[in-house]
Amino acid sequence: MTVRNFRIELADSTWQAAQQRAGQTGQPLEEIVADLLTKYAGGETEMTTYTVQQGDTLAAIARHFYGDSRKFPVIQAANKIENANQIRVGQVLLVPAIAAAPFPSPSSPTHSMQNIPTGFNPDRAGNVRAVYQFQLVDSGSAWTVTINNGTCTVGPGHTAEPDVTIGISNDDLQALARGQLNIRQAWQEGQLGLRGDAKLATRFTDMVGPWEQTPPSN
Repeated sequence: MTVRNFRIELADSTWQAAQQRAGQTGQPLEEIVADLLTKYAGGETEMTTYTVQQGDTLAAIARHFYGDSRKFPVIQAANKIENANQIRVGQVLLVPAIAAAPFPSPSSPTHSMQNIPTGFNPDRAGNVRAVYQFQLVDSGSAWTVTINNGTCTVGPGHTAEPDVTIGISNDDLQALARGQLNIRQAWQEGQLGLRGDAKLATRFTDMVGPWEQTPPSN
């Protein structure tokens, strides 16, 4: 195989951002450039970059580029981001062309819980103040989701006085994350456990839309 060397001229800001991205992925910058160029030449993928701004979320970025906030895992996977809630202002993200992006593998329950805020819609939540306790019945672990005046936060563990406690299996949590589970119907049919304010429970999916993609059918 013939190997060719060539020179690329970059602005200082682009060089620094590229070095930062390379450090985050643990790959030499030269290796990243060669890999991207190889894929580009073969028509396998197209990439653009985006610099995170104040107030951005992966869901919002996905909505901007793909027209669908639920496609945020594509960007998350391309940038090897472990927690979708942890992006920072000034971070340079690779944004793959959606047709070329591999679909991320199914999420773990921990991943699904951590990513709930990416589906949060503050306009629909309004001034709601509610604390949801999710009890994952398969593992016995608990997560607390707090919605307060247009914000949504998630953390592991129990809370002393939740407004709603939802007992849910891992499979049903995945279905909820993909918009395939109706909380009211599942509760009425005995599919999940519910204690506390039933109205707040059924409002959850109004305020938090699907936050994970549905895998494509074969």
